[in-house]
Formats: sequence, C-alpha cells, structure tokens
Amino acid sequence: MSRIKKKLPWWVKLLRYFGRSVVILWAILLLLFAAMEALEASNVLVFIIPAVIIIASAVIPWIWEGVGSFIVLGEGLLILVLFTIISN
Repeated sequence: MSRIKKKLPWWVKLLRYFGRSVVILWAILLLLFAAMEALEASNVLVFIIPAVIIIASAVIPWIWEGVGSFIVLGEGLLILVLFTIISN
C-alpha cells in the first residue's frame, strides 16, 4: 500500500527551516565559546569533544526531526544543570 504524502503549507516549511537555522546558530555560538575556553586552557580536548557533540546535535535535526529535537532539548538541560553546578 502506498503512503499518501500531505503537502504542507509554505509557512510550515518556513518555520522548520527557521528552527533548524536557530539550532545551527546556537551550535556556532557554543563552538565559539568552547574555542575561547580552549585557547585560555591551551588544551585541545576541551574544544574537540564539545565540538563533536555540538555539531552532531545540530546536524541530527536536519535528518531526523523527532530524534533531533529530544537531543537538543536534552543537551540544553544538561548544559543548564552543569552550568548551575559549576557556577556555585
């Protein structure tokens, strides 16, 4: 049995691309801060490990929207908790 594809309105596609673009910009900003921290600590692993995780979490929503949204939300919560622990 063939699946019927629904044609989405133009504004739904626009919102999806906007959301994906925001995730990419968020990843770029996090990589910028990680690069500045790596320069200060002069440790390459401080930059490489978060960079791989952040790039993966920014690319996955382009491929699988449902899985990617949970990954990005989980990563955001993890950053929130870790930042709160480190700042105290």
